[in-house]
Amino acid sequence: MRRWVWPIVLVLLFCPTIQASWSFQELNYSPGESIMDRGIAWHPSGGYALIAADTGLYRYSSSTENLTYQSHSTKILRRVAWSPDGTYALITGSIYLYRYDHSPDGFGSMTEITSIEMTGGTAVTCYDVVWDPANPEDPPYIAANLQTTSGQHRIVIYRYESAASPYEVFQDYSGGTTYANSQAYAPVSVAFQADGDYFVIANSVANGYSQGILVYDPDQSTFPKEISGAMQYFSFPGDVGNARTVSMSPLSGTRFVLLKGNGEVLRLDQTGLPAVFVKGATGGPWYTSIFGGDSHYSYDGSKAVILELQDYDPYHTFVTFDGSGNFDTFVNTDPGINRLLRLYSVKWHPFEPYGLMAGEDRWIIRFDTDEVPYPVYTATPEPTATPLPPDIPATGCVSLWILGLLFSSFLIFSKRRDH
Repeated sequence: MRRWVWPIVLVLLFCPTIQASWSFQELNYSPGESIMDRGIAWHPSGGYALIAADTGLYRYSSSTENLTYQSHSTKILRRVAWSPDGTYALITGSIYLYRYDHSPDGFGSMTEITSIEMTGGTAVTCYDVVWDPANPEDPPYIAANLQTTSGQHRIVIYRYESAASPYEVFQDYSGGTTYANSQAYAPVSVAFQADGDYFVIANSVANGYSQGILVYDPDQSTFPKEISGAMQYFSFPGDVGNARTVSMSPLSGTRFVLLKGNGEVLRLDQTGLPAVFVKGATGGPWYTSIFGGDSHYSYDGSKAVILELQDYDPYHTFVTFDGSGNFDTFVNTDPGINRLLRLYSVKWHPFEPYGLMAGEDRWIIRFDTDEVPYPVYTATPEPTATPLPPDIPATGCVSLWILGLLFSSFLIFSKRRDH
């Protein structure tokens, strides 16, 4: 036994230091094409993902790992978001908004939505789309720039409901708007708090709202809007500029935001009531001057990926954060698939430890990692055996007969011993 002690000790010592791994598979790349893949959205079933590629859509099958393409040369496609029930997706594209209907095989139908309320404005530019995780059956929220008749601009939140009248897409001011600004807004990224309390917005245009986050609270319970009707804004000048992407954990009870733009990647912690956001200490000395990028948390809330950092030659570098919003590590993509291009979009699979990244020149990458666990499925309970009936007391006729027989046998046996 003694000879096995040291091997066992060595295994115990080295097991904790085994490094988790990431792998990357290039799915598509079209050199020289100025087509950008900007938006990724997985169908809630996890069966496939749609990728918006300026003037077309990609469909990636999780079972076959096949990537197919459908051209929409007359359209502009930017961001994709699925309804929680998976029946349809909304696709934004500058001044256009589309409804895409799910098809289990191949591509579904896509129609432009034109019934849009523009009261007080002349043009609407739609950006990101989110559903309330606590009330998934409610109409989704659409972050948009509304240009007023005087040439001013505001961020206005829209809702989509196909059966609504007189507009399918109508304005919602329950959580506020922004002050009028001579420069256009670009609310490129929106993230909902996991319990549906509020959502946060990143505005990437260099105006008065590009160095922090806006907060839209429909019921005013946590972030009441200002007396003027404006939604609350929290600024972090010097730390971030051109706020590009926001991400929040999908786990109930979590109340922090990861924010990336030009500058430091921030963790913003909600505190107090009425609440405010304050800069938290993440423990990560990193910096980025790259304008683009995206971020997303894994299904279990354990790992956030944020694209992308300054280093992209000889390979791309992105950063990960843990479930508490603390800096985790730098990850480099495989040098074998190095491209001097930008990655603009990332989405984890809805319940598996892998996802997709996409960017310039129709560049699409699949990433896998063992840093995120596979989901633990609850086993189907084994059928319960039918219990045997309890013993019946010996009071019936048959039982008394058996007792009598046993007693008689005992007497006969005793008499034989006497003789």
